[in-house]
Amino acid sequence: MRRTSQQPLLLAAALFGAGITYGALGVAFGSLLRREVEGMFAIVMTSVIDLALQNPLYSSGSDSIAVRYLPSYGAMQAATGAGFSSTPLPKYLAVQAGWFTAAAFVGLVAFHFRTRNTLTDARRPRTAPTGGISTEAPQPDLTAPSPRCGRKRARARELGPGS
Repeated sequence: MRRTSQQPLLLAAALFGAGITYGALGVAFGSLLRREVEGMFAIVMTSVIDLALQNPLYSSGSDSIAVRYLPSYGAMQAATGAGFSSTPLPKYLAVQAGWFTAAAFVGLVAFHFRTRNTLTDARRPRTAPTGGISTEAPQPDLTAPSPRCGRKRARARELGPGS
């Protein structure tokens, strides 16, 4: 006996909502954490813990109130309802849209603050982190006599043209 989804469009929307929510969380983690390994670890562990706590086979607390605040709760409820019942559950898609909006906002704000300083650094001279030593090349003193030029030429430069 072949079993198909009762509401395939709602199922697809729920899975898409979970995917873009974790994509937005990945942007937020990538902007907030320093290295790629930390970001990958954070997103993988977030998704594993999120889905494991909602699974009734593995977790006895899958019906607790705390589970309702997990990132894929709305998608999981909408997908389960779409797969096994004919009752539409659009309120859970709204919960998932809220998670996506919040994660995208956090990611964009973090990205803005991380990259904002890079734009203004181009206008300032760079200094070394230890003691404020400039990393720019020193500018030559044009008034000092050069080794190739005699003292008469240096004196003529000081007096200006026509001397």
